[in-house]
Amino acid sequence: MAPVFKQLDFFKLSGRGYTNFACTLSDDDRVVILSEIGLYVVAIKPNLDNSFTELSCQKTFIPISKYSICDNVELDLNTFVHELPRESIYESIARIELSSNMNGTALVEPLALTAIWSNSGMVEGTDCLLGVLTQLYSLDIYMRYVNESEMTEYRIVLNITEEILKRKKSDFIYSNRFPVIQKYIEFKNRVDSVAPVAFCWSHTYNVDNHANTVIFAGHLHGFISIWKVFCSHTNSKELECAFLGEYKTTLGDISCVHWYKTQEFGGALCVGDIDGRIVILQIIDLDKSQCVCDNEVQFCQDKDHMVDKLTLFNINEYTVLVAVKQCYLFFYVINGSGSVTDFSVHSVENLYITGISYYDKKLQVLTFTGSFKELTLSIHYGKISIEEKVIPLKIEPGFRTHGFIVTKQRILTGIFLSPYKLTNSIKGKQFVYFNLFYDSNINPLQKLMDNESGTLAKHWDCIETLRLLCLKEQRFPWLGIDPLMDYDSLSLHKLKVMRIIAKLSETVFVAVKEVRNYDIKPFILLQYLVDIKLIVERLVYLFDLMYSGKKLSPFQLTSMELQVFFLKEIVVSGILLRAEVGKHFIEEITKVLQVANELTFPDMIRCRLCGEKLIGATCLPPHSDARCCLTMHPIFLMPTYKCYICGSLAHHEAFLERKDTSCPYCDIPMQKISIEPSIKNAIKLDSDKDVKSPCFTDCLTDGVDYEELEDNDIEVLFVSDDEVEEEGEALIDVYSRISKLNLDDTSDNWHVEPVSN
Repeated sequence: MAPVFKQLDFFKLSGRGYTNFACTLSDDDRVVILSEIGLYVVAIKPNLDNSFTELSCQKTFIPISKYSICDNVELDLNTFVHELPRESIYESIARIELSSNMNGTALVEPLALTAIWSNSGMVEGTDCLLGVLTQLYSLDIYMRYVNESEMTEYRIVLNITEEILKRKKSDFIYSNRFPVIQKYIEFKNRVDSVAPVAFCWSHTYNVDNHANTVIFAGHLHGFISIWKVFCSHTNSKELECAFLGEYKTTLGDISCVHWYKTQEFGGALCVGDIDGRIVILQIIDLDKSQCVCDNEVQFCQDKDHMVDKLTLFNINEYTVLVAVKQCYLFFYVINGSGSVTDFSVHSVENLYITGISYYDKKLQVLTFTGSFKELTLSIHYGKISIEEKVIPLKIEPGFRTHGFIVTKQRILTGIFLSPYKLTNSIKGKQFVYFNLFYDSNINPLQKLMDNESGTLAKHWDCIETLRLLCLKEQRFPWLGIDPLMDYDSLSLHKLKVMRIIAKLSETVFVAVKEVRNYDIKPFILLQYLVDIKLIVERLVYLFDLMYSGKKLSPFQLTSMELQVFFLKEIVVSGILLRAEVGKHFIEEITKVLQVANELTFPDMIRCRLCGEKLIGATCLPPHSDARCCLTMHPIFLMPTYKCYICGSLAHHEAFLERKDTSCPYCDIPMQKISIEPSIKNAIKLDSDKDVKSPCFTDCLTDGVDYEELEDNDIEVLFVSDDEVEEEGEALIDVYSRISKLNLDDTSDNWHVEPVSN
């Protein structure tokens, strides 16, 4: 079914648009947008508490690197440009990579020609790297950092142009005594041999349990250089790379490259040039120190329009190569033996193409004027047929497009726009716009309920769409869910979905004008149910480790006891009764507690704030403290991992027993907090010596004038020692009952009466 787009939201950014295919979506739901003044990274950051009808996202600005080749080739054009003939001077001025540092001229501001994300898994096993190529031919690799203040920034960790230059320097000819013309020719040769003009990433592959990827850099005169990039940690300042090889194609100046994976350590590299010619190279042995490039197949040798974009995909047993040239799409159908069985050209008109996206035999195409078209492709007996359909897309007049992105579930489509009319920049700032549309044919709630993947990781676009639609339409998100749903039989994944829907229901409650019924459990109860499932799952895993003969660490034993106390507290406080769950939850908890009651745990650690031994999910006095969402172990200092959606914290030792660093509630990778060494040393404390006082209550400082406070109409609450003691005794009594709790009855009628306050 063709999409039916309706605008959901929009936001504007400073700068002007200037190129096509100017926005790209990463595997971890981050959009990079190319603006004249720099790059913007927009991270889709759903906020379940956000009651405003605007997209929840985080915007980060990245300034463009000012690195230029002509400053680093050990020849300065300024020293001999005045001696050059007029034609050579004109040529050098026309080529910005030769004259960006000319004396007496205006400073050349760098522009990003293209920005491409790597696959996920290159940073801490989850994050993507960002490659950016400027018009000064600096190919920079950026990595995302989150500091101790939770501020996000992107830093350059590798410059591929510098690596190419280091390798090429040995080929430079000593030219100080050359005549001025030969010196100028040598200067051009140095720049031409280094300058990358296009690039792409390979897939991510593992070698010796370490992730790697490859950058294919296209150069002038048809050269391809291949560089392996090694995975990194979030606190790394630099990224390591290695040279894998170089290949000279039959093309001229390369305009674009595209990688297509065909095997674990190999694939096909599609290459196009400014004359419109196209070749495909077979590349293997990416895991070796030298890769192999051969079998160059020529697809188009007629010179026409420059190749703007290349993409490759499969339809049935055929492979289809699509080349974008202005407003034309060139289709090449390739069979299993590598022969071209059909060739077709399709014009979408509207000046030229600014963005394309392929899925399920459909190619979506966005044009300069904002016309959005969907091409349905089919292949019969090696022949391709194309059916075009225009998808209505409401865009304000006076704007042109620069590209678009489509989220993982294809429910959200973002269009990058800028005004095409000339304006006086002196009067005010220039802005570009990012319009967000949703496909009204897709029901986000139904998508969530039908999700059988067992994870929420790729469905947060549905959740954010559901939140925005419910706020705009002033309705609850659970409409359509069976009010008599049996929560006791739901899987952990389904409980997570219901937990999120319950949270959204509380968020949109204030926007709903009339509430006739409320057919979902409260968020807090569903939070408890999810916690129970997660704890039982982890404790069973640890029990299996113990019975297999593996010795658990003190951290694991301590966290195990904390989680066992939490389960006992759930039982005593009557949470299961209020949640109205049945025998599945009761049986799971009973079996876990029966095993835990036979174990001996080490002496419990003490609270950093009051000095008391920890019991359960909170300290006994009680007071708030930071706990790991995976283990309930306290986090005394700064957290190592944090979920950027729900804000859950995780202890770094929690991930020693599991490879997955995902949030247990949101199923997305938790972002690692990078702490500077100076700050880390300053906050390093001795956990046994920092407990100063066993004070159980907040103390008022001496010297406060209470009469003055009363004169200012500020009420002061005095709490007597008797009241504090009564509260403390009540809590001690509850935890005493919890510690003695033993569950032996596994019958269907098993229950515990709630404890009255």
